[in-house]
Amino acid sequence: MEGITEMVAQQPEQEAPVCNFATVGAVYEDGVTLIFDGETEAGEKHYKCNTAVVFAAGDRVKILPDSGTYVVEYVVGAPAQPDTPAAIELDRLVYRSGSTVRTVDLDSVAFEPADNTTAINVALGSTLYPWAGLYTGDGSSRLASTRGKVGFFGTTPIAKLTLGTTSNNQNYTSATASNYLYILNNIAGILKKYGLIG
Repeated sequence: MEGITEMVAQQPEQEAPVCNFATVGAVYEDGVTLIFDGETEAGEKHYKCNTAVVFAAGDRVKILPDSGTYVVEYVVGAPAQPDTPAAIELDRLVYRSGSTVRTVDLDSVAFEPADNTTAINVALGSTLYPWAGLYTGDGSSRLASTRGKVGFFGTTPIAKLTLGTTSNNQNYTSATASNYLYILNNIAGILKKYGLIG
């Protein structure tokens, strides 16, 4: 019509669809790039992430819209399997005790002080924190050296004792009389001191 301008109805501007999932394109120190659904390449923008999660390129992730951008929340996919502990291969263990540095060798046949020309105070367990059990196989087992001490069943460890044959020298005097009884008494005394009999 003359004098009337045709008016075109303005359509409301449509908001971009909100994405809930994406794929990690690459991981950087300050964030990750994302490949959104329907796209084939990641953009240049780096998105912040959940710092408690380790992300890798190719991860399918849940993303959270936030103030015009996205925050990467977590990885989604098949359930994770329990981790198998990685084998740790060591041939030497070095540790510090005060100002003293001690070294233990771990080889195919022994767990031993690295400097075995001198006695090194290396212990497996302690009085307060003992190991619950010790099992040995077909090899040879030796407790203590000539300077060592041994104790069983909670008895305080003592050095090697000498067996007397002519007198009761271990304060175990329940038997009396001749030489063999002295020996028997002293053996019983030694066993008692080591904690092997009550």
